[in-house]
Formats: sequence, structure tokens, C-alpha cells
Amino acid sequence: MDKKEIRKRIIDQKSKLLTLDICRVSRPIIDKVLSMPEFNSADAVYTYLEYNQEIITHPIVSKAWEMGKKVAVPKVMNRSMDFYYIETFDDVIPGYMGILEPFETNVASDEKVFIVMPGLAFDRKFNRVGYGGRYYDRYLAAHPGIDFFKAALVYDFQIIDEDIEVEPHDIPVDALITTSGIYRREQA
Repeated sequence: MDKKEIRKRIIDQKSKLLTLDICRVSRPIIDKVLSMPEFNSADAVYTYLEYNQEIITHPIVSKAWEMGKKVAVPKVMNRSMDFYYIETFDDVIPGYMGILEPFETNVASDEKVFIVMPGLAFDRKFNRVGYGGRYYDRYLAAHPGIDFFKAALVYDFQIIDEDIEVEPHDIPVDALITTSGIYRREQA
């Protein structure tokens, strides 16, 4: 199945989710993230702020601040994306496609980062189908000196049995976190 077909199928399934469904599923996923050693040992957390039926990330951000970690969220400008620090939720406004983005331009740069990556579908080899913009793949490729732990917070139906067609620029995630568990990619 090609990426366009996968996107269509998962978008259709996500569009049927009610706010109550999203909240009910998000809580155990958030709890799993907060218990992960990679989250706890990271210097900073880079994460999207939920949009379009994604798993809720606000409590992860709040906990990171409580722990004294730096938090950065993405901002898209001219078909490229970078992460910028935020210190409160008042530091974001609706931006590209209505997604909450920082209005300050304090570019994030840390050594050890827990990064939460969005995606529509993931296969059993931890490859992802994003929304088609390649923003995260380009961002990660442009920052090879940062020790990223790449996590995806997903509904169980977003993990598919078919292998995703991988292109040379595609970067897999390190962990898939769902209500049913934390699945980790074996590192080479």
C-alpha cells in the first residue's frame, strides 16, 4: 500500500474520533511517556502541540517544565521547520494551518533531546508516514549533532501490518507509545 492510500485510510479513522475518545486514550499514553528513562534523562523536550485528533501533548510539556527541562515547539516558515523554546502556553499562537506555534524566535539547540514526532501511520519497523511535508525528516537530517530520542504517540490503529515504502530521506522513530505499550526499535 502506498503512502497516499495509507494517509487516506488513517485520516478517515482519525476523523471519527470524538474529543472524549482522544482524552481517554491520551492519558495512559502520557503516563507511559513520563515514566520513560529517555524522557527523564533528556535535557529538553521538543514536541508538537496537538492538532487534528493527535494525542494530547500539553501535560507532557507541563511536566517537562515542572522538571526544569527546556521545551521547544516547531514553527514552519518558508517550507522549512525549526524548533523554538517556549516558557508558557502563552508563548504560542495559531500559525501554519492553524497549528499552535511559538511567536518568539529563540531557536532551540540542546545536546540530548526527547522529540515527539507526529505521524499518520507507523509500520512494525518504526517507519512513519507523516502528513507529506517531510518537515521532521529534513529537520532531523539538518541536526546530526543532537542526540535525539524520537518518540511517536499513537493510537493502536495507526500501527499497520504492511511495510511502509521507505525513501532514502525517511527517518524511523525510536519508540511507538500507545495505550497497549511502549514499542522500541532495536538499535544497530
